[in-house]
Amino acid sequence: MIAQKTLAKKIGLVAMILSALAVLAVSLLSVWQQYSSAQLQAEKQLRTLAEMTAFNVAASSMFFDKISATKVLSSLEVEPNVVAARLILEDNQVLANYESAHKNRHTLLRHISTSVSWQEETLGRLELDYSLHQLNLQVQQQIRYSVVAAFMAVVLVGIFSRILIPRLLKPLTQLSEVAEKIGYEGRYDLRVEPSKAQDEVSQLTRRFNSMLDRIQQQDQYLRDQQEELERRVEERTAQLQSTMVDAQAANKAKSEFLAVMSHEIRTPLNGILGMTGLLLETDLDAKQKRFARIVRSSGDDLLTIINDILDFSKIEAGRLELEPHHCQLNIVIEDLVERYAPMAQTKKLELLCNTPLPPLSVSVDSVRLIQVLTNLLGNAIKFTEYGEVLLEVKVTEISHQSVTLSFSVSDTGIGISEEHHQRLFHAFSQADSTMGRRFGGTGLGLAISQRIIQLMNSEIKLASTPGKGSRFFFDLTLPLIEDERNIQWVEGFEKLRVLVVDDNLTNLEILGHWLRSWRIEPVLVNSASKALSVLQDIRSTKESFDILLTDWMMPDMDGGQLIESVRDEKLIDPWNIIILSSAGKAIEENSYGVKRLIKPIRQSELYNFLAAKVKNREGDIRNFKTHSAQVVRHQFQARLLLVEDNPVNQEVALAMLQNLGLHPHLAKNGQEALNWLHSHSVDLVLMDCQMPIMDGFEATRLWRLHEHEKSLTALPIIAITANAVLGDREKCLDAGMSDYLSKPFNLDQLMEVMSRWIPCKTEMKELFDAKSVFDRTADQNSPLSIKQILNMDEDSLMQLKALRPGLLVSVIDLYKTTVPEFLVNLEQAISHQLADNVFKIAHTLKNSSAHLGIRVLAEECRQLEVCARQDDLTNASAHFQKIKELFALSLVYWDELRKEGRDI
Repeated sequence: MIAQKTLAKKIGLVAMILSALAVLAVSLLSVWQQYSSAQLQAEKQLRTLAEMTAFNVAASSMFFDKISATKVLSSLEVEPNVVAARLILEDNQVLANYESAHKNRHTLLRHISTSVSWQEETLGRLELDYSLHQLNLQVQQQIRYSVVAAFMAVVLVGIFSRILIPRLLKPLTQLSEVAEKIGYEGRYDLRVEPSKAQDEVSQLTRRFNSMLDRIQQQDQYLRDQQEELERRVEERTAQLQSTMVDAQAANKAKSEFLAVMSHEIRTPLNGILGMTGLLLETDLDAKQKRFARIVRSSGDDLLTIINDILDFSKIEAGRLELEPHHCQLNIVIEDLVERYAPMAQTKKLELLCNTPLPPLSVSVDSVRLIQVLTNLLGNAIKFTEYGEVLLEVKVTEISHQSVTLSFSVSDTGIGISEEHHQRLFHAFSQADSTMGRRFGGTGLGLAISQRIIQLMNSEIKLASTPGKGSRFFFDLTLPLIEDERNIQWVEGFEKLRVLVVDDNLTNLEILGHWLRSWRIEPVLVNSASKALSVLQDIRSTKESFDILLTDWMMPDMDGGQLIESVRDEKLIDPWNIIILSSAGKAIEENSYGVKRLIKPIRQSELYNFLAAKVKNREGDIRNFKTHSAQVVRHQFQARLLLVEDNPVNQEVALAMLQNLGLHPHLAKNGQEALNWLHSHSVDLVLMDCQMPIMDGFEATRLWRLHEHEKSLTALPIIAITANAVLGDREKCLDAGMSDYLSKPFNLDQLMEVMSRWIPCKTEMKELFDAKSVFDRTADQNSPLSIKQILNMDEDSLMQLKALRPGLLVSVIDLYKTTVPEFLVNLEQAISHQLADNVFKIAHTLKNSSAHLGIRVLAEECRQLEVCARQDDLTNASAHFQKIKELFALSLVYWDELRKEGRDI
C-alpha cells in the first residue's frame, strides 16, 4: 500500500514516524536519566538514614537493650521507602527487628547494611530493606507524559507536512505531470516552470527543460527525415512499380518471343527433320544418305540448343516440371554410356559403367535424368585428356516401396579448384574464362542439371582435386516399381570358374562385382602375364578355368598375345574366351576364334554369354530385357483429320501418316476443320495450334462446346505445336485438347501418341531372327556360319524392312552395285597415300555397312577411318584386304538366302 501512495504522503508519513520515534527516544532517555538519578539519590539518603540509625542503636547494642533498640528501629516508620530493619549483633543474634505494615505490597526491594560500632569497637550491623515502588510510580508517570508528547509531536508534524511538503514538492509534481504527458502524448513542446529557488529541484527542472529542447529538436529532425524517407519510398515504389510493369512486359515479350521463335524455328525444323527422315527411308546411294544424315544430325543439334534455351527459360520462371514414368534404369544408363563410347574412344579414354544388380525398374523422369547424366558425362569426357571416365549407380537403401540410388560421374581430368565449385552451377559460368575458348560450351548445362536434380529433391555435389580429376554425384530416392519378371539366375553359375584380366583396376572391380552378384567367384588379375601364370599354375593341378575374360589393350602383353599363348599351350578352349575391346579397335575375332564384347560392357551381354555357356545354348535372355529386341511398327485403320496451315508440315505429316496406313483429310485452318467436322465423322484430329483465320485453341473450344450442346462423345484432338515455352501443355489441355505433340516430331513419336487414342489394325513384329530364318546347323559355307562371321545386326535390317515393302531388297541391291566402285577408289587412295580420300570413302562404307547390319565390316571401315584421320596409313592395305573379304562374304550370305527362297 505504501508503494502506491504519493511522494508527499510518503514523506509526511516518514516525517511523522521519525518525529514520534525521536520524541519517544528523547523522553525515554530523560526518564531513564531521572530514574537513575532518583535511584542514586534515594539510596544515598537511605544510607545516611541507616548510618544515623546505627549510631542511635549503638548504646542499646552495647547494653543489649532490646526495647530501646526496637524503639529506635520503629522510628523508621516515618520513611515510607523503608519496609524492614534488623539489628544483628556480632554473634548474628537479632537484637531488634522492624517491619512496615505495607511490606507485602512491595516487590522491588533493595538491601543496605551498615556496621554498628562504639568507640571503634564493632558491636554488630544494621540491615535495612527499602522499596523502589514510589520511584517506579514516578517513572511510569514520566513515560505517560512522553507518549503524550510523542503523539502531539506526530500530530503537529502531520499537520505541518500536509501544508509544507506539497509546496516543497510542487516542482517535482509538475515535472512528473509533464513527463507523463510527454510519455503518453509525445508532446515535446511542454515545459516545467522552474521555481525561483536555487535548490536541486530547480536545477533538475531546468535540466529537464533543456533535455526536452534537445529531444524536440531531434524529434523534429526525425520527423523531417521520416517525411523525406516516405517521400523517397513513394518515389522508389512508383519507380519499382513502373520497373515491375516494364519487367512483366519484358518477360511477357520474352515469352512471346520464345513462343514465336520456337514456332518460327521448329516449323521449318519439323520439315527438315521430318523430310530427312522420310528421305532416308527411300532408295539413296551412300553419298546421298551421308548428306541426308548430316542434315538430320545438324537438325538434331539445333533442336538440342533450342531445347536448352527453353529449359533455362522455364527454370528462370520456376515452371520446369517433371514427368515421372516407369523406367528400367539399367538399360537407360547403359544406352547413354554406349552413345558416348565413340567420343571416349576418339580420345583413347576408358569409359566405364557400373549399374545396380539386379536390374531396377523405377518411376522417374528418365528424359530429365538422362539430360543431367548426359551433361555430366559429356563434360567428364570433354575435360579428360587421358585416363578413365566412370558412370556409377549404386543402391544405398532399398525397401518395398522405394530405392535410394547414388549417381556419380568421375574422371581423371583437369580437376576444378575449390573456389570455383559453386561458380560452376551458375548460368553462363565456367571454372575458368579460358574454358569456353579451349573446350566450347555456354555454361548452361550444369545450371540446368542442378535445377533438375533439385526438383527431384536432391543436389549435385562436387569433389575435385586440380590435376587429378573430378567427381560429380547426387542421391535420388525413387519409387520402386514391382517388376513383372522374377529374377531367376541361371543354375550352375556358382560352378563356373572365371579368370578376369584387365589392367584398369576400376573395370576389374566392376566386373568382379557383377560376377560375384551372379554367385560366381572370379579370379582377378591386372596383367596378361599374371593371367598366363595363373593358367599355367592351375593346369598343373589338372583343373582349368571355364571362362577367360580379358581386356584387349594392355601394356607389355595385350589380349591378342595372351590368346595366342593360351591357344598354343592349350590352356583353355578359345570358344570360352571373351575379349573386351573398344568398338574402334580392329580385332580379328574369327582368326582368334573368340567372342568379343564391346566396351562399355552391358550387364545383359556378359550375363547372356555366361548363361549360354552354362546352358550350352546361345542367348538366354530370360533375366534381362535387351534395349533393342525388336522393331515394332503399328498400322492404323481410322478416319483422321489433319489441320495444318504450313505446306511443308502438311507434306511431312501426310507422309508419316501414310507410312502408318492412314490417309487423312487436310484442313488448312480451324474454320475449315470445324466445317469438315460438322459434316463428316472422324476418329481423331491432329490440330496445329498456330494458324490464320482461326487457331487450333479456338477451334477446339468451339468443337467442345458443340459436343456439350449435342451430348456427343468427346473426339480425340491431339495438339501439334511448335511452342515449347512455359505452360504450353497446360494451355493445350485447358482448351480441351486430348493430347500434345511438340514439333519437330518423328514417326515413332507420332505413332506413340496415336496408339493411345485409336486401335492399331496390325502390329508388325518382323524380327530378323536367325533361329526363325535358319533352324538348322550348317557347315562353314552356310548362311548361319556366315552370319556369325559377319556378326549381322538383325535389328538394322528389320528397321529397313518395316519401313516399306521391298525397301530392304532395294537397299541391298544398291549396296551390292555401289560398293565395288567405292572399293576401287579406296584402293587407289591407299596406294597414293591420300588420307583425306581414304577417310571419306571409309566413312561412307562404314555407314552403309552399319545400316545393313554388317557389324564386322562396319567396324573394319571404322578402324580404317581412324587411321586416315590420324594420317597413318601404315596398316591401311591390311584393312582394305579385310574389307574386300567381308564384302564378298556378305554377297555370299544374301545370295544363299535367295537361293533357298528365304524372305529378306
